[in-house]
Amino acid sequence: MAARSRKKSSDVESLRREVAKGVWHPLYYVSGSEPLLAEQAVEILVSQAIPAETRDFNLSVFSGDDEAAQQFLAQAQSFPFMAERRIVVVRRFEKMNFDLRGENALLAYLAKPAPTTVLVLVGKLDRRKKLTQAIEKSACTVDVTELPERALPGWVRSRFAEQKIRIRERSAERLVQLVGTSLLDLRNEIDKVIARYAGDEDDDNKEISEAEIVETVGSYREEEVWAISRAFRQDNMSGFLKVFSRVLEADDQPIRVAAVLAKHVNSLLRIKLIQAAGARSHNEVVRRAKVNPYAASELIQQAATFSGRQLGLWLRNLQRADIQMKSVRLPQRYVLERAMMNSFLGQEMM
Repeated sequence: MAARSRKKSSDVESLRREVAKGVWHPLYYVSGSEPLLAEQAVEILVSQAIPAETRDFNLSVFSGDDEAAQQFLAQAQSFPFMAERRIVVVRRFEKMNFDLRGENALLAYLAKPAPTTVLVLVGKLDRRKKLTQAIEKSACTVDVTELPERALPGWVRSRFAEQKIRIRERSAERLVQLVGTSLLDLRNEIDKVIARYAGDEDDDNKEISEAEIVETVGSYREEEVWAISRAFRQDNMSGFLKVFSRVLEADDQPIRVAAVLAKHVNSLLRIKLIQAAGARSHNEVVRRAKVNPYAASELIQQAATFSGRQLGLWLRNLQRADIQMKSVRLPQRYVLERAMMNSFLGQEMM
């Protein structure tokens, strides 16, 4: 039997290291709001807990919003078949409704879990409830809350490292800049890069370059996220409109382009308001505005070309355009272009 640890809290990378050493808990509570990290945690536990050849017999997966999930305790109390342990996973555990008898049965199991079972409960529970408190007390909690932006390049590099592919910090930062902060989007783009370039070279130490990142992510994302945002300056209306028109030619969903721009304007407006409230240092503005630290200098420079009043007008007009594109029978591009011109001219859009 593998060693068991007294450690009661973890994150995905700590979990990976721990189970690789053969250290196991009978109970895991995967808690947080980031679904991709939750998926990773479950994958690590399943892949390491039982060999692939006996997985069909020793893996049970339930969902808390399914009535059949009430059977998970019976599975957890079953002996493994031709293996050291079995694993029982309950996703969306917060959706499960227990009657008094069921809750008492689970509390009894938490107090004395089956030594040959790894029970994994996945969800975001109400910490005020007695059952949640018992779970947190008995289980190793794996934290899968959203990563801060400063941690994303490191997460990108670790995903490449899993495939024995190196990527420099700057290239990882570039990927985050192009794709955004969604781990799901980042994983999808990482998989594309790996599929495209893995095996290009004979050596086992392939390094992905920044140029390869840009080429694989594609011109659409680069245009949408970077060209529009970088050209957005009050003192550069003609340059912005040229880029804006080029992006709209490549994208048949103006409502999505408007969302990208509105998010950017909102970041600039937060910077203006924080500076007006007395923040002066670069680090303080970045921290309080919660903007991407790798793009902060450029954002601050752009914000300086606008007044707070101008940015507020831009945001209101983009919000009105969004409503009209969803409800008025007019071409979406026409609505968005009208919002652009009104905003540059300092006029409220009607």
